[in-house]
Amino acid sequence: MVTSSVEALKTVDFGTIVQKTGFDNPWIAFATYLDAVIQKATDLTISKWTGRLAAVDVFTYDHISNLVESLRID
Repeated sequence: MVTSSVEALKTVDFGTIVQKTGFDNPWIAFATYLDAVIQKATDLTISKWTGRLAAVDVFTYDHISNLVESLRID
């Protein structure tokens, strides 16, 4: 999960998100960016662990959400 989260943080482009959302409300732009990062890391993790880790499709998004926040802050 850490590797997927780091990769997502490095590759999801905030500028691309802002082009879609605009910057009139920066909170929406940033929330959309975080959702995109979390979803990309979740997709990477699920594709790797499906069939090998029970309930990976159920709990991964929430775990990655916390992990991404921790990585961003630290």
